[in-house]
Amino acid sequence: MDAPRAASHPHVMNNSRVIGQLLLAAQHITEDLLTTALREQRTTRERLGDILVRHGVAPRCVAQALAQQLRLTYMDPPLQPDSAAIQLIDRATAERLRVIPLTVREKLLRVAMVDPLD
Repeated sequence: MDAPRAASHPHVMNNSRVIGQLLLAAQHITEDLLTTALREQRTTRERLGDILVRHGVAPRCVAQALAQQLRLTYMDPPLQPDSAAIQLIDRATAERLRVIPLTVREKLLRVAMVDPLD
């Protein structure tokens, strides 16, 4: 069953609504591409961003829109982690979780994530 459609954009569904609108507003995708990707999403159940990347949208654009949607900071590579932060997570754990420890302040560890939805 499809999620309810957003009133502000007739082609966009619940979770995809925001990222689709953000990418449209930034002119990274067209209405036609969004419609095609949403149709494909209904059958494949894949994330909209993955579908759009497969259709040629730059992964960086999708990552920036996802960060904006989730109200997270997007950081361009290369990332510059603090040595104190790196010492808090061993390499195997960081690779398994797909995170990079960036900074540590008091009891707060800031990490970069490959996919914040994981």
